[in-house]
Amino acid sequence: MKKFPYAIANFVTIREEDYLYIDRTAYIRTLENMSAKSFLWAHFEKGGIFQLK
Repeated sequence: MKKFPYAIANFVTIREEDYLYIDRTAYIRTLENMSAKSFLWAHFEKGGIFQLK
């Protein structure tokens, strides 16, 4: 099982040390086109999910 990269911002470290990495680049266009009323932000380090209304 891969490790979660908690508090690791260095992409090279994440890849070289085999941490879990999920590329969400494909979702950027969708997020840009969404209104702020329907934007969902997940912040797993704090243990919660926030929805802006």
